[in-house]
Amino acid sequence: IYTLSLHDALPIYYRHEEVDLEAVVLAELAALAPQADEHDVSVHHHLGAAVLHGDPVLLRQAVSNLLRNAVRYNTPGGRVEVALAQETDAVRLTIRNDGPVVPADKLDSLREPFVRGEGRGRTRGSGHGLGLAIVSAVALAHHGTLELRANPGGGLTAVLALPVLDNRSEERRVGKECRS
Repeated sequence: IYTLSLHDALPIYYRHEEVDLEAVVLAELAALAPQADEHDVSVHHHLGAAVLHGDPVLLRQAVSNLLRNAVRYNTPGGRVEVALAQETDAVRLTIRNDGPVVPADKLDSLREPFVRGEGRGRTRGSGHGLGLAIVSAVALAHHGTLELRANPGGGLTAVLALPVLDNRSEERRVGKECRS
């Protein structure tokens, strides 16, 4: 819940250091393997080197939440595809799954705390409906974005785009007063 409060408590300070996002994604994929096996979901990835400056704990939490959601809200025998690329101005982590159909008009509500996808209710089942709200707060704290797209055949594509910053200070202030 502390992470979620990032969004509501801006401006805040967070650690700002070099983060190897490829290593973070690989570690989270390894940690997720037993859950993927349990849910009969195959995970495929194409990762490129991606280094940015940010808070390593918050970025790990965002990656973990996206990957866990992609497995948890999938269909038996489903697939998760993970791609990571560093572009000139941003690092993009794209995670796509084969879950149930997500109505396009419900996408924005998935970012709200305690809300889960169609058929999952507000409190039923595992998790608390905070995953995408936390990812959105982490993206905002890093001056990035979280884009959610409903896949035509079912499932969701999430794109976490984080700017490649050249500012190497130990701490960074974010919020309405930020001038970066």
